Amino acid sequence: MHGVSGGTAEKILDHPIVDRVAGDSHAGFYRPRPGAGPAGGASAGIAVEAYRWGALTAGTAVRTASMLLLGSPLSRLYTRLYPAYLGGQTLGDLGDRLDWRWRNLWRDTDPVGGPIFDRPEGGPAACDAPETRSVDVRLRDPSSLTVGPEDTVPPPLERHWPYHTRTAYQSGVRDLAARIG
Repeated sequence: MHGVSGGTAEKILDHPIVDRVAGDSHAGFYRPRPGAGPAGGASAGIAVEAYRWGALTAGTAVRTASMLLLGSPLSRLYTRLYPAYLGGQTLGDLGDRLDWRWRNLWRDTDPVGGPIFDRPEGGPAACDAPETRSVDVRLRDPSSLTVGPEDTVPPPLERHWPYHTRTAYQSGVRDLAARIG
């Protein structure tokens, strides 16, 4: 279970007593304290933990931060699972806090990730800020439909991995680093 800015670990886990098991005061993984009862949504054999990254997107640190996401499930999964915590307004606020120093590389063939600011045909985007158009970078997959002279088969589908080997990744890193100043 993931958390977002503004949600405490206790609230995310629906449990009054939690322990941070990894991370620091800015971001971390949390579990219900052993012996204090199960978290909301837990059942036999199912452990529930929360990841909270709220302090990474608030305050002074954000002024020098940028975010490059690779096949992010943020919109495809989490805005649908947690609409009260993560909707168009929250994503727009995050973009404003980051001064829109934010890129998300995604592929149509990726079963996990997708565009953050999806624009359904004929429908409005979740957030109508003009800056949202620069966030999502759609990658072709496969990278080509032709067989290279050094090969005998077409390029494979990359789906959710690897993103870091594509030129768009290096371009995104350079662009975001340059915008930090």
